[in-house]
Amino acid sequence: MNIDTSYQPYISNSNLNISQEKINTLDKKKLKEAAQGMEAEFLKVFLKQSKKLMFKEDDEKNKAPGKDIMTDFMFERLAEQMSKTSPLGISEMIIRDVENKQSDLDKNLSQEDITNTIEV
Repeated sequence: MNIDTSYQPYISNSNLNISQEKINTLDKKKLKEAAQGMEAEFLKVFLKQSKKLMFKEDDEKNKAPGKDIMTDFMFERLAEQMSKTSPLGISEMIIRDVENKQSDLDKNLSQEDITNTIEV
């Protein structure tokens, strides 16, 4: 009786690397969207606070019904658009910081794996 002891993985390493690249691309896309969302939220708060300076509440011209809702909506859309064109660069700073921390974490994990392998 002959028993084959050779091992062939179900998934080859080359396929695994391609999958990891796709995952990294998707993660970067989600990170960019999240960073732009955070920048948009910051800009919304900034614009809404500046609205208080631009439109005095005691002014009779600014008491039209629904005007507050419409200006808030306008500032939200403006903030979203501004975050996509990245005038402040907050989203890029967030992305860079997260990527740096992730690479540091990956380095630490790989060093721990090497240490654990040596100890075993």
